[in-house]
Amino acid sequence: MAIDGHRRVSHCRKVGLGKSTLMKYLYGHRRVREELQIWAGNTELVVASFFFWRRGTLHQRSLSGLLRSLLYDVLRQRPDLIPDVFPNVGYLTQFELEHKEIQAAFYRLAHCSSLYDTTKFCFFIDGLDEYEETLRDDYRALVQLLLLWTQAAPHGIKLCVSSREYSVFLNIFSDDKRLRLQDLTLADMKSHVRERLKDLDEEHLAPLVDVITEKATGIFLWVALVVKSIRARLEDD
Repeated sequence: MAIDGHRRVSHCRKVGLGKSTLMKYLYGHRRVREELQIWAGNTELVVASFFFWRRGTLHQRSLSGLLRSLLYDVLRQRPDLIPDVFPNVGYLTQFELEHKEIQAAFYRLAHCSSLYDTTKFCFFIDGLDEYEETLRDDYRALVQLLLLWTQAAPHGIKLCVSSREYSVFLNIFSDDKRLRLQDLTLADMKSHVRERLKDLDEEHLAPLVDVITEKATGIFLWVALVVKSIRARLEDD
């Protein structure tokens, strides 16, 4: 599940669907790495991640933080790329880079066509909706930047991103280019309701399953709490 020059996939969700948990799972899962390595072929695979968090520090909710984090992960794995990405830094051990310098560094990384003969990149970016918009950079600017990366290196960079179902994301990522987590968990939610309320006769259970899962809009925690409440009432009766 990734974004590249030909296919773009975005996990979209409502609050409480466990999207961040899924992203962490995908980022660390052995099978995902194996599939990415197949895509990378004989080249070196570099995987990095960033999780936006609106209530966190400035770097955790800003574009500068995203770029700094991804660059750090990339250069930690491939320190030989430092001279190409930061040609004017030299060998300083401590320095503070301004946002425009970070942007320029990432631009050099994304547009270094010769690099992709030996290296492939996959970036997992969670919570685009947690990004803090500014007067200069809004959600659309953020997504357009991500698309520019993949367009610059259609065979060298993949992205796996997630967001809530805001219009700006839905308009850019069409239905065939995204997954809705609530669609994937519907069967599990129905199974949970049936298992926990199996003492009810089918005549009452079937419509209850449909009503609960429909009103949950994909939020498993809501289903669990409602089922728990129903079980408590049944036991009281």
